[in-house]
Amino acid sequence: MQVRIEKKPEIKIVGPVAITKRADSETIKGLWESLEKAKKNISFKTEDFGYELHIEIEENFHYCLTGLEVDEIKNLPLNCFAKTIPSGEYAIFAFEIARCGFKNAYEKINEWLKDNVPPGSENYKKFEAQVYDHRFKGMENPESIIEFRIPL
Repeated sequence: MQVRIEKKPEIKIVGPVAITKRADSETIKGLWESLEKAKKNISFKTEDFGYELHIEIEENFHYCLTGLEVDEIKNLPLNCFAKTIPSGEYAIFAFEIARCGFKNAYEKINEWLKDNVPPGSENYKKFEAQVYDHRFKGMENPESIIEFRIPL
C-alpha cells in the first residue's frame, strides 16, 4: 500500500448519484453505466477518467456519485448532479484492487487513519473519493490501480 499526503485543488464533478442505505456493488455498477451513457452530454470535461465519491451523512444514509471532472457546472444532463470536492490536504492511497479487494483496502485505510490522524480531527469522516484514471485497467486486471483520496 502506498500512502502519501498531498494538497489538492478544488475540483468539480458531474455525474449520476444514488442515495442508499449502503454502497453496494450493484448500485455502483448502475451508476457507472449511467455515467457512460451521459458522458457525451457532459459539457466542460477536463479529463476523461472518472471519480467515485462516497458521502455518508449518517448511518444507513449514503450518497454515491460517479462522475467526470469539469471546469464549469453548466448545462447538466437531466440525470446528472454536480458536487465540488474542496481543496485541502488529502491522504492518498493507491491499491492494486484486483489483488487487494475493497474490503482489505478499507481495512488498511482505516488502520492508517487510526494510527495517523490526531484525536478530534473529523475531516476524514466527511467523504472519500476514488480516482479511476489511466492506471485503472478494469476490476479484474491485477495491475489495475484505484486511488483513494481521504480529506485530512
